[in-house]
Amino acid sequence: EEIVPHIQPEPPVVMTEALGHSHGSSTEQCAMPVARRVNCHPQPGATQQSCEARGCTWCATDVPNAPWCFFSEDSSYGYSLTRSMEKTAKGWR
Repeated sequence: EEIVPHIQPEPPVVMTEALGHSHGSSTEQCAMPVARRVNCHPQPGATQQSCEARGCTWCATDVPNAPWCFFSEDSSYGYSLTRSMEKTAKGWR
């Protein structure tokens, strides 16, 4: 069984920096590569307000399927391997 992060489609919300929240779309937080983002709000309908209420970072991107709401790099959330990867007939696991 393969475990993959849940990625939400891009919501129709415009990112703003004028809200003055402690989390959100600072240049430093938005600099995190989208491949390293762990989705903080996989449920449909994420907004900047609901994302920041969870203590997560909101940063719009034009990269398809990349999360706009994600945990900060210094959070303890993410993925880790618990054993070595092995090649199977269907790919890697």
